[in-house]
Amino acid sequence: MSIWSDYEGTRFKVDVCLGQGGMGAVYRAYDNELKRQVAIKVLKKSVVDKPSTRQRFIREALCLSRLSHPSILKIYGVEENAKCPYLIQEYLKGRDLQSLVLKEGPITEEQARSIFSDVASALACMHEAKIYHRDLKPSNIFITEEGRAIVLDFGLSLKCDQTRMTQEGTVLGTAMFMAPETLRGEEYCAASDIYQLGLLIYYALTAKYLDRSMATLQLDIKKIRDPKVESPKVGGHIPQDLAEAIDICCQKIVQKRPANGGELVEKLAQIKTKAKENETALVNKVEQPKEGKSPLRPVHFFWLMLIMALFALYIRYEEVKPARKLSLQAQEQKIEKGILLFPNGFFWTFRNSAFIGRKVKKGKTF
Repeated sequence: MSIWSDYEGTRFKVDVCLGQGGMGAVYRAYDNELKRQVAIKVLKKSVVDKPSTRQRFIREALCLSRLSHPSILKIYGVEENAKCPYLIQEYLKGRDLQSLVLKEGPITEEQARSIFSDVASALACMHEAKIYHRDLKPSNIFITEEGRAIVLDFGLSLKCDQTRMTQEGTVLGTAMFMAPETLRGEEYCAASDIYQLGLLIYYALTAKYLDRSMATLQLDIKKIRDPKVESPKVGGHIPQDLAEAIDICCQKIVQKRPANGGELVEKLAQIKTKAKENETALVNKVEQPKEGKSPLRPVHFFWLMLIMALFALYIRYEEVKPARKLSLQAQEQKIEKGILLFPNGFFWTFRNSAFIGRKVKKGKTF
């Protein structure tokens, strides 16, 4: 029996379950009143009676209702049936970033830049409304068929002026993507969301966790909590602009990170501009000639090679000239002695760069 069976009799016609977790499930449905496809997030009855779970569910609806951004999941309303609330949300076609990486491997550089920009812009909108997400991770970033990144699951989100619903010292979130100050039990802030974004982008680019000790949840708490420990550095095959952006986000000391999503958007714009300037400078250095000098063309190389060939022939001629002179003298002596006779009565020789014809007869030269 599906969870939705507890909600029968509503205006929605459910056709497929999109995903299910410990607290509930998400279904694709058709809204008979608004005449459109929607996604419905439903709580299990086994957890709906828990005050904290119910409050978080309602809080997610409230947070989403205050936000309007292309990269934040839209909510159409919250309703209740059989004393159980459910959210009516925007239906998206695509898959979450976690599934994408697990199935196809690391994303491309261009995809990473696009996701970085989309989520940073969404965080700017959230932080301006004084809302912190608190659980940014690959499974909470949805990639649409058009390639747009959408931030999902605001169940752990917190408005900065709200009272914390957890006991002091309790840590909420996903361990692999927690900021150091969160693990130290300090107050969550906008910069904590920034840290999580840096970690999830690194994961998407490499299919690895930035801090390997986090991968198996065997956290080196002492290392992560200590603000004196050097921040992780990104390197390897990651492009310089993305590595710089991730480094900025993943500073262990809160004050060294962008204070909020708005500042992060500005930082990313600066990094993008810097990368374009460096690329343009490199192209100009390779392709363009120095100022005041015309570029060498193929015809120039032809004439240069021709001149060098003629010069080489001249040098060779000068080298053999003395030997050639002696050879001619020897031939003249033989002619005078009547040694070199030719049937046509002529002897041809080469002297002083010109042909000279001599008529000979019985060893005499005329």
